[in-house]
Amino acid sequence: MNKEDIIKLAIEHTISGLKFDEDGLERFAKLVAEKERELVANWLMRKGFATGHGDSIVDMLDELEWQVEEKEREACAKIANKSYRIFRDTKDAHDRYSPNLKPFNPNAFGFSVDAIEESLRITSAIRARGQE
Repeated sequence: MNKEDIIKLAIEHTISGLKFDEDGLERFAKLVAEKERELVANWLMRKGFATGHGDSIVDMLDELEWQVEEKEREACAKIANKSYRIFRDTKDAHDRYSPNLKPFNPNAFGFSVDAIEESLRITSAIRARGQE
């Protein structure tokens, strides 16, 4: 909220009976915090993030941090898993369209079995970080 929003909120609530004594100021501060929390929650939802329980802005930011880390982990896992998917798709196509030929030989297609196994290991390690 900017200065104008806060002044507008104060005027609206003064008209509806808010007094600016100690109790009134405390209620007004809570009202401003509630509006700020609502703005953050709406922004998160517009960007496709969940707000979690969202009891406070800090809670929502903690939830956002976890969600961003999870998305980054999954994106990294997909990249690490790409060579395995290419290998698997090539093998599946070979087996489907050439069943009478020799058994699938990864090296004939330029695949390193060690690299494929490493790709799977890296993918598993990345995804496991989210389980910690």
